[in-house]
Amino acid sequence: MVREIHTMDAGFGVSGDGYDPIGEIYPLSDSGDRPGPLPASLLRLLQVLALCNDAHLQRHGKAWIALGDPTEAALLTLAAKAQLDPEQLRQSYSRHAELPFSAERRRMDVLVDPTPDLAPIYQHLPPSRSAGPPT
Repeated sequence: MVREIHTMDAGFGVSGDGYDPIGEIYPLSDSGDRPGPLPASLLRLLQVLALCNDAHLQRHGKAWIALGDPTEAALLTLAAKAQLDPEQLRQSYSRHAELPFSAERRRMDVLVDPTPDLAPIYQHLPPSRSAGPPT
């Protein structure tokens, strides 16, 4: 489960349990701010995390289960907590090519339909490789 996420502008805490998409994303600040509109930079990051992702979430009764990589499923849960629908994003931005994650490359790349607000190529890097601003 994702507990924190950071953009170049700010850090955010995440509440909730497991793969259940119920929870809040809130600013990590001393002001006591609670959820409000999420900044565009965070929403864009969450879109990318959902698009550069091969996992799926399924509801079984009251429980949510991950199909695929647990880390990728946790990122889908995070996107859903921001009111993004990962499956709808995948339908809206068709994937044309993928270079799967490998131990040698230590990243995953996908090519999706470009739009004015989203670049066509995304990379999924492990946190230890994510030094510096995203491109």
